[in-house]
Formats: sequence, structure tokens, C-alpha cells
Amino acid sequence: DHRDLHSFPTRRSSDLGGAIGAVMRYALAVILPTTTTLTLVDLPWGTLAANILGCLILGALTGYWDENPPKYAQLQLVLGTGFCGGFTTMSTFTGEIAAIIGAGFPLEAFKYVTASVLVCVLAVVGGLLAGARVGAMSAREHIERGEES
Repeated sequence: DHRDLHSFPTRRSSDLGGAIGAVMRYALAVILPTTTTLTLVDLPWGTLAANILGCLILGALTGYWDENPPKYAQLQLVLGTGFCGGFTTMSTFTGEIAAIIGAGFPLEAFKYVTASVLVCVLAVVGGLLAGARVGAMSAREHIERGEES
């Protein structure tokens, strides 16, 4: 039921997924710190990696669930809205772009935006295709065993 998605426990589940995603993003930023180029422009590798991985994961989950819907709608909120929403970051991405422009490097900012958007879109498409393929195989296995998916 659609109303179940707005219940307190469901929102808390989504919040938990978001918190875990945010902690994972922070860990990635620590592992892949910002590096400074010869032009002294900071390249935020952690943000870029988080956004690419988040797009790939969300694409894969969506593709899988299109072929093999989850038994519990809350799972989509916890993993999709919660985890992927907390893991990816538009606000940090935008702040970093503003900092690069503010440092006097608008061309580098444009390159970073263009590369980020293109790679993230490719990650979503790749995730959708891979997830749909795995989801279809899983759905077929359930049917062959006489189970509901």
C-alpha cells in the first residue's frame, strides 16, 4: 500500500540508509582525498568516486527491481532513496565547482562538471543494463522453481 511508504518506521528505515550512505561517502573522501594539480586546482576525487559509484548502484538496483520487484517496498527506500541519496552528493559537488571557479579556473570547473555528468550518466545506464540482466535471470529462476518473485 502506498500509504505504508510514508509511515514513521519506513521514514526511519530510509533515514538509516541515508546515514549509512553518508558515512560511506565520508570514508571514501578520506580514502581518496582531494589532490592539488600543477595549477593549484583541487580535484575532489572522493566526491567524484561517490557520485559515480552511487549512480552505478542506483542504476543496478533500479534495473534489477524493474525485472524482479522487491518483496518489501521499504527496501527501495532504504537502499535507493536512503543509501544512494546519502552516498551521493550534489551539495558538495556544487560547492567544489564554486571553489574551483572562485580560484579563477572556470575552464577546469567546466571540465569537471562535464566529465562528472557524462560518467555518472554512463554509470546509471551501465547499472540499469547489468541490474536488469541479473534481475531477469533471478525472476526466471523463481519461475522455474515455482516461486513468486
